[in-house]
Amino acid sequence: MRRIRLFMDSHKSAIYLLRYIAVALLLTIIVIGVDYFGIGKGFIPELLLTKIDVARSILTALSGSFLTITTFTFSTILSVLSTYSSNYSPRVVENFLAKKITMKVLGLFVGGFIYSIMTLFFMKTSDLDVMVLSATVAIIYTIYSVINFVIFIFSVSSLIQSGNLIVNTFRESAEVIERSIEEISDMERISDYSLESYHYKEDFYIDCDGFLELIELEELLEKHKDQEGMLVIHPSIGDFVSRNQKVASLYYNDWSHLAEDNLPGLKEELLKSFTVKEKRITTKDYKYSIQKIIDIALRAISPGINDPNTAMKCLDFAGVLLGKISTVEGCYNCSKTEDSRLAVIYESFNLKKDLEDSLNQIVFYGKEDLFVVSAVMDALLSSYHQATKENKEIIRDYSNYVYDRTINNFQHKRERKIIDSRYELLNFKENQV
Repeated sequence: MRRIRLFMDSHKSAIYLLRYIAVALLLTIIVIGVDYFGIGKGFIPELLLTKIDVARSILTALSGSFLTITTFTFSTILSVLSTYSSNYSPRVVENFLAKKITMKVLGLFVGGFIYSIMTLFFMKTSDLDVMVLSATVAIIYTIYSVINFVIFIFSVSSLIQSGNLIVNTFRESAEVIERSIEEISDMERISDYSLESYHYKEDFYIDCDGFLELIELEELLEKHKDQEGMLVIHPSIGDFVSRNQKVASLYYNDWSHLAEDNLPGLKEELLKSFTVKEKRITTKDYKYSIQKIIDIALRAISPGINDPNTAMKCLDFAGVLLGKISTVEGCYNCSKTEDSRLAVIYESFNLKKDLEDSLNQIVFYGKEDLFVVSAVMDALLSSYHQATKENKEIIRDYSNYVYDRTINNFQHKRERKIIDSRYELLNFKENQV
């Protein structure tokens, strides 16, 4: 089910489009069945039926209109995608395409064109006196499509604004993080692990390239639960793996059935547990969801745009997201069933790395901008409010890095005072712990 959901999320825009085209095809089949095979025609009020010549005129006009508006909708989508890519980040393009209304409108008008053409094709000139339903259905379908087109226009005008884009991206990221935290709530969390008690080691190498998006180890754990050992997964969700890269190591003392003949089978079981995609998907990859907000901030502080206020807003939301991560103690998940002697260790919610991955680029490119540096310190302070005792130390350590990296870029005492005041807040809180 997780893999099915991952597949659907990665093809969400295509699924929305095909869904409404499929509905239009189904509607076409039903109408053709009613008009030309008489199925259920006796139950339809005469008010909804028209003569064929009237229906042909209506359907001919609508087919051309549907095709014209489809072209216009497609051009609008391309314009928005171009704006997203040039002004914000190429990685937020998928956020617009994943909106249901975007593909719904395109699917409705493509489906409407197919409906009009198909029903016209089945009309016979010799049956001019026959009453048909197709024109009435086409009119109702058109009204529904126009209503959704108006909603689409208002949606585009809203989504193209930077403030709304940041808020929507934040909500998506918060949902991904909360869902990921919930999934590991029943797992043991550890900050480190020891391998000294194991005498043997077996490495496993992957046979494909791409981003690791899902790790499913339940079946492997259940099958080998009687064997004592520790399986360490080296990459974490969202990391890029390449062919022949070491992805896991099995540490053990006495693995009775781990003979050379069984190694290929064990490797196959392990690799089946990994789902690797050619592109990153937000569904399970919380780091990618945060990266989208950081990318918007980086584009905002670039010399070509120079919009520090947008960057500061992004960092405010990034601080909230990092605060959610800082509520999780430890760096690794230790996955094992209740009666299993085999444990699986893999990295997840490593706050130190997440801070570096999220904020290092901002610190590097914005180290001379007083407002950006202040926003970074505010983001750290925001995450500090939610952090556990162990993670507070990590946040303070990173704040020391930010302070040392940026303070020498500000020579005026007023500027230094702004940075010092935020830095001292963290130091004061350190004394209160």
